[in-house]
Amino acid sequence: MNSALTIKQPIQTHSLIPLQNHKPSRFKLQPSRFVNSSNQNCSRTVSFSPNSISIQPRFNGPVEFRTVPSLRVRVSSNDAQLGSFNEDCEPKAPSFKEFITSERIKVVAMLALALALCNADRVVMSVAIVPLSLAHGWSRSFSGVVQSSFLWGYLISPIAGGTLVDYYGGKVVMGWGVALWSLATFLTPWAADTSLWALLATRAMLGIAEGVALPCMNNMIARWFPQTERARAVGIAMAGFQLGNAIGLMLSPILMSKGGLFGPFVIFGLSGFLWVLVWLSAISSTP
Repeated sequence: MNSALTIKQPIQTHSLIPLQNHKPSRFKLQPSRFVNSSNQNCSRTVSFSPNSISIQPRFNGPVEFRTVPSLRVRVSSNDAQLGSFNEDCEPKAPSFKEFITSERIKVVAMLALALALCNADRVVMSVAIVPLSLAHGWSRSFSGVVQSSFLWGYLISPIAGGTLVDYYGGKVVMGWGVALWSLATFLTPWAADTSLWALLATRAMLGIAEGVALPCMNNMIARWFPQTERARAVGIAMAGFQLGNAIGLMLSPILMSKGGLFGPFVIFGLSGFLWVLVWLSAISSTP
């Protein structure tokens, strides 16, 4: 019959060693190692089954055996196999109060603001393209070219951005990325009045700079947040990313009515420069 109990002390296992090397030979139980089944607040169920030990000798000649009870240990666990005592108890996630009062909340808040600016600068052209087309006499097909020029730079920049992040870290690359895409946003009105090629180049530069945002966000979260908080941090940062869509589409018409056609480009561009100053002065690459 098997009996089950919860082990909260070290488990002693035994191995058989010969008492003598001459004939006849006898064996006894010898303690071999200790395994601690208690890790933090974790426990395992261990089953014992007393049976006699069957021994196959490794040398020739008559061997005399003494029947002794065997100790079989079976660990019942969701994350352990039979006979294994490797216990990796998952740490508990901190409380929400501890999370919002830690230094890490400042990092994820700045990341969320950066992603909000990223999307806001991207969607401003979606609102401004109609009055710009009417003012410059663009056809519908060319308006589509202007809209798609952002993606010309965005196609490969996440790959290049990820490589740069691996070398220089998320803080440095994110700072340069926000500075460049804010500059491109700020210069869009000048480019639209200068030439079509200048406008397309400015929008392509916006796409190149914004491609580093997500690799930088992942790098900073991996450095700053423990495993139990990373999903929460990614959720907050990506919420800022989607908030940028709402802010850009909602505020752009209001800013256009108050400050002219290029009002939102100037406001969002200056907001990006302000963000860079706070980012470089208040955030470090690692905790």
